[in-house]
Amino acid sequence: MIKRFIAVCVMMIMLASGGVVRASEGQPTHLAVIDEVLNSGDVLYTIYPGMSLRDLRENFKGAAQWTIADGGEIKNYDPNKHSHIYYVYRNIGGNKPLYESICITSDENNESVWSYRVNFFTTSEKTARTMFNKISNEYKIRYGMPSGHREKHRTGMANDKREMFEWDSMESYVWSKKEVILTGWEHMEGRSADFLSKHFRLPETMYYRVCM
Repeated sequence: MIKRFIAVCVMMIMLASGGVVRASEGQPTHLAVIDEVLNSGDVLYTIYPGMSLRDLRENFKGAAQWTIADGGEIKNYDPNKHSHIYYVYRNIGGNKPLYESICITSDENNESVWSYRVNFFTTSEKTARTMFNKISNEYKIRYGMPSGHREKHRTGMANDKREMFEWDSMESYVWSKKEVILTGWEHMEGRSADFLSKHFRLPETMYYRVCM
């Protein structure tokens, strides 16, 4: 009887521990991706400052889940120098699209990577809030309290026709350390959602953006 009781207890412990393992393995993909980006250091998915654009295109050309797109030229005062924006994105949400988008800025001669930044796009307010909270909490742990904070306000962007599209920037924090780290989440509707989605070269319209 005692042996049977012990065996039952052992089995319950094994089942419980197995449940814990399954729970940790079942972490939402987008939260795992945030951890990957936060811990990437100077190299993110083979992207790093100073990397040649030829190598960048070559690295992502054969990647089935990634798409690379030219975001256009950034005009400078010197006509002989011109930076470009490139976007590399993938869907990490499966049937409920959630895009991880890496915005890459070239150097002034459009030969190599100057800098990059990660944005996430989703149609779910809950997902956007969850991602923003995780990112901002991680930044607080790593960099201390932010130097600036703003809550809901109106912001916008002009297209080539100088038409301004406005949307709500719900909340954002700014850390000023070696470089300025800004994280925020924005809610967009109608023309603004369509415009910003096209601006980032996404294949469909998204309504929330989370910045890292």
